[in-house]
Amino acid sequence: MPVIGGRQDDWHEGETVVGWVFLFGFLPFSRHHLHIARIDDTTRIMSSREHGGLISVWNHDIEVVPIGQGACRYTDRIEIEAGIVTSLVVLYARWFYRMRQRRWRALVKRMS
Repeated sequence: MPVIGGRQDDWHEGETVVGWVFLFGFLPFSRHHLHIARIDDTTRIMSSREHGGLISVWNHDIEVVPIGQGACRYTDRIEIEAGIVTSLVVLYARWFYRMRQRRWRALVKRMS
């Protein structure tokens, strides 16, 4: 979602961002709506409620839990509903989050 690709601002509870999603990085596919439903500093959970195009529900919770000195566990939980293409969207989500985890790990190594 290019509209948030270069984002540097903090997210705020209640904020909504709408932008185009592109197939293969260049083909306009759909408008995606991302709403920040909750930011809880105590539990370290951020929840978004999203939808757009074929996806009627993409509810995403991100949780960060300290597990030791300079270490944490980062967990994504996603609820997806996309009608008859839900299985395909779930496969995409699994691929996307695996790729993102690799990028997070590479970033942590560079910063260490």
